[in-house]
Amino acid sequence: MNKREKIILYSLLALLGAAVIFFAAYRYRERIFGINRILVYFVSYDESANRPFLLPVGRKVSPFLKVEKRARAAIEELLKGPSPDEEKNGIATAMPQKAILKDLYVEDGILYVDFSKEIEEGGGSLLMTERLAQIVFTATQFETVEKVRLKIAGSYIEYFSGEGITDVDSPMTRENFEEFNR
Repeated sequence: MNKREKIILYSLLALLGAAVIFFAAYRYRERIFGINRILVYFVSYDESANRPFLLPVGRKVSPFLKVEKRARAAIEELLKGPSPDEEKNGIATAMPQKAILKDLYVEDGILYVDFSKEIEEGGGSLLMTERLAQIVFTATQFETVEKVRLKIAGSYIEYFSGEGITDVDSPMTRENFEEFNR
């Protein structure tokens, strides 16, 4: 093999190596560049079953965040609501626009979430149940979170909203809201 052939061969190998690196970087860009997804559960409507259900929608966050910060990001995204494009596709939220996440922490597999009093605004038992389901499904996607316990303005609550929804005086799980699974 002469010098010219060696140069061509090495150039082709270098080009092939660069292509492999480019492909790997593109394929694993979320991990390489620190992007990861969390899920936010919004409400959609199943016309064939004539009922609402929860639909997970992805949002990007850093994969280097610990569970508590990822959960905070997920709940904050839940409070922001669906994007205009998502709304056009029939995705809605039961969350009130003025509600604020005041505090959040994880302890012994329970995510304690403290909202402003506006979280209870609105009406109708279905809307309030959808709201609770959205919070619980969004919060329990994380490996160390099994249950959710609500606080409003710093205090634990026994009943949720003027609808008097019970079962909020102890930690809630996804099983409490099975009717919203698709």
